[in-house]
Amino acid sequence: MTAYQEIIKLLPQLPFEVLKDIERRTGDWMWSRGNEDDPYIRQQLRYGKRFVEEYGKRPLIRTQSAVHLAILTLSFNFICKCFLFKRKPKGP
Repeated sequence: MTAYQEIIKLLPQLPFEVLKDIERRTGDWMWSRGNEDDPYIRQQLRYGKRFVEEYGKRPLIRTQSAVHLAILTLSFNFICKCFLFKRKPKGP
């Protein structure tokens, strides 16, 4: 599983502000022809995991639609990148 795919699995556990920050950073990276397993993407994954470890026990107040929107945005960025740069996506 790539770091990008791990981030997508982690998203529902993150507060909205952190979720949007990771989504923006990884999306920008992917659009600049970055790879889903680059060190920068792994750094964002570590940030998300550290946040969950430190603050994961607090209840999160947010709508499911916010999580779905972030997942759709990440997925859209990934699909567009593969299409535009004619790369085959790495499967799990």
